[in-house]
Amino acid sequence: MATKKKRILYIDPVGEKPLVQAAIKEHLNRYAAEDYAAIEVTHLDKAPPVLEYYYYLALIAPKLLHRIKQAELDGFDAAIIGCFCDPALDAAKEICENMVVVGVMEASVHIASFLASRFSILAAQQKSVQDFRDNLIKYGLKDKLASFRSLGISAAELMKDSNETAERMRKEIRLAIDEDGAEAVILGCTLQLGHFQELQKEFGIPVIDAPLAALRTAESLISLRDDFGWYTSKICSYLTPSKEELASWGSE
Repeated sequence: MATKKKRILYIDPVGEKPLVQAAIKEHLNRYAAEDYAAIEVTHLDKAPPVLEYYYYLALIAPKLLHRIKQAELDGFDAAIIGCFCDPALDAAKEICENMVVVGVMEASVHIASFLASRFSILAAQQKSVQDFRDNLIKYGLKDKLASFRSLGISAAELMKDSNETAERMRKEIRLAIDEDGAEAVILGCTLQLGHFQELQKEFGIPVIDAPLAALRTAESLISLRDDFGWYTSKICSYLTPSKEELASWGSE
């Protein structure tokens, strides 16, 4: 009997962008483990086009959480939250009882910390930096940070001119190495995807592609869950609300 292939859902927590989401899907499936089913990519209905504002992050949280819980009910082994702000990540870990949940920033910074003493993060705009900084403190890795550097461009513009985006990244990576002492760089927006190989060859340091970092982390966590029973602790911080309590106030 053939072994059932593991399933991973990548959620781009913005509105529908067919070309962008198709590019993400192609990128992930190019590098996905062979024994996995094709990575599925979805989006949120009636959601903002970008998530560079706290207001937008707050607005999409309920839809995102419901989509994640539905993925677990549909039999997915992991869900990836495809925004570097890691929106609603703690709540998503709390509501899932068996499915792995991965945030792209959390995955990226932990991988970078294994590979280098100091790393820099390339944000699309300065607007996102404080949110990233808060997450980095929460993840316990603020002392590993060499710098945040901004490309000075909206996330919505990153894939419109690939060459221009690459040139902005080259400039900031050079400064991160020469001025900030970075030994690795994280491309701090999921839409900076697809450039890591050329950049790390050019600069000779690890360049972390956030969607791929999340993909490999999800695959690893699925294996740890299945092989050793290592899963999100439910004893306290990520204790799941009881179905009875949810039903008592009308939550589905």
